[in-house]
Amino acid sequence: MSKRCQVSTAIGLTMLGPIYKKHFDHAIHGEGMVEHLEHLRRRTAGPMIIVRGGLHVHRSSPVKAFLAEHPEIGMERHSSYAPELNPQAH
Repeated sequence: MSKRCQVSTAIGLTMLGPIYKKHFDHAIHGEGMVEHLEHLRRRTAGPMIIVRGGLHVHRSSPVKAFLAEHPEIGMERHSSYAPELNPQAH
């Protein structure tokens, strides 16, 4: 068993400026990502597009089910190596 500490962060950026972050004290799973998407949905008006990386959790069953229930939320994948697109790096 690994003794390494895992921390995950989900970030939502808006065109108007607000940044929404959710920190997890463990590796993020599908349910955690749905929790973050629900948080974003409650705080933003209208449709949104989620730009995601290659993390498997973005394609998990809970996330797919949530997105199927909320067609106003689209999800697009950015390139696998694009550090300039990482909102945590800026």
